[in-house]
Amino acid sequence: MKICLKCNHENKDTSKFCEECGTKLVDAPKFCPECGIKLTGTPKFCPECGTKIGNISEVTPVMDENETDVIITSDFESYDTIIPYDGDRNYMDMWNAIAFGDIEKAKELIDSGEEDDYSIFVSDVHNVKMLEFLWDYGNFNLYDENDDLLSRVIYKYSSDLNDYRKNPEYDFSSHGDVYTSEDDIHNKYLGIIKFLLEKHFDVSETLSYNETLLMKAIDNDLVKLAYYLIEEWNADVNYVPAIDNGQKLESPLILACRRTPENDILFKEKRFLCKYLIKKGANVNYQSVRLDPCGDLEYTTPLDSVLEKISFLEFSTAYEDDIKTKNIDESLYILELLVKNNAKPSEESINTIRDFKSHDLKEKVRILLHLTREQVA
Repeated sequence: MKICLKCNHENKDTSKFCEECGTKLVDAPKFCPECGIKLTGTPKFCPECGTKIGNISEVTPVMDENETDVIITSDFESYDTIIPYDGDRNYMDMWNAIAFGDIEKAKELIDSGEEDDYSIFVSDVHNVKMLEFLWDYGNFNLYDENDDLLSRVIYKYSSDLNDYRKNPEYDFSSHGDVYTSEDDIHNKYLGIIKFLLEKHFDVSETLSYNETLLMKAIDNDLVKLAYYLIEEWNADVNYVPAIDNGQKLESPLILACRRTPENDILFKEKRFLCKYLIKKGANVNYQSVRLDPCGDLEYTTPLDSVLEKISFLEFSTAYEDDIKTKNIDESLYILELLVKNNAKPSEESINTIRDFKSHDLKEKVRILLHLTREQVA
C-alpha cells in the first residue's frame, strides 16, 4: 500500500493520487532515511531503528548531521524513460537510425550488409526496444582488441555527465541526445548498463585495464553508478582482479581516496563515496602492490593514497589555489574518516608526511594520525 504523506490515508499500491485528499503519491523507499538499512515490502516503521517510513522516491544515504547530502536515486528499473530525439530524421547511416530509435531503418541497414558491427553505437541508444532489437537481430561486438562494450559505455556516460555539469545548455543533439537534467543522463546509461549486465556481462568481470565495472565507475567519478552496482548488483567493495605478475591492483576505496575533485559537486560526491564504501565494509588497510620503473615494489593503502595526494597538491602547479586548498581540506576529512575506522599509518605514510613543506599541515596530519613529533620529524 501507499501511505499519503499529507493525511496518512492508506491507498492501493496502484494509486497515483491519494483517494482521501488528492495528494500525489510516489513509491515507497528502498532504504531507511535514518539508518540506511535496505527495506523489504512497505513497512510503516524501520525494523532496524524504528524511524517512521514515508513514501519517497529517492534515497538519502546516512550522512553527518551538518553535512550536505548527496541524493542517490536507486530505482532505474524503467529505462524506457530515456528522452527520445525529436529532431529531423535525415538518415545517413546506422548511427542515425539508432539515435532516432527507428528499428525498421536499422533492420534495413543490417539486412543490406552495410553495417556488420553496430555495437559502437550502443551508447547512443535511446530506448529499450531498440537495444533489445539490436541484441536479438544481429551480432554485438562485445570485445575488440582495444576495449570492451561496457567500458565504451562508461566513457561516454562520464563524458556526457561532465559536459552537462560544465554547461547545462550544452547541445547534445549533435549525437542524438536531449538532456533536461542530470537524471536524464543517469537514466539513459544505467538503463544500458542494466541491460548489458542482464544479457551478458558479470558485475565482477575484468574489463579493460584490469578493472571491474565498479572500479571504472569510481575511476570516472560516476558515484551514482557505483552506488547502483553495490545496492542492486551486489558488487563486492573489496574485490580486486588478480593479475599474473604478483602485483595487487588498487582497491575501490583506494581509487575513491585518490580522486582529485575540481568542483563542488565532485567534492560532495567523493566525501559520500568514501563514507559509503567504508560503511559497506571496504578494507581501510588493504595494501596494493606495484612495481615502480626501477623494479622495486611499492605498497599503497587508502591512507597512503590520501597522503600522496596531499604531497602532490602541495607541489603541483596544475590546479588553482582554491582547488588545491579545497582538495587538501577534503583529504584531511578523508584521513580522519579512515583513522576513525581503524586505518593504520605505515612507515611509507610517515615518510610522506616528513616531506610535507608546510609545517602547519604536517602538524594537522600528525594529530589526525595520532603520531608523535619525533615520528614525523
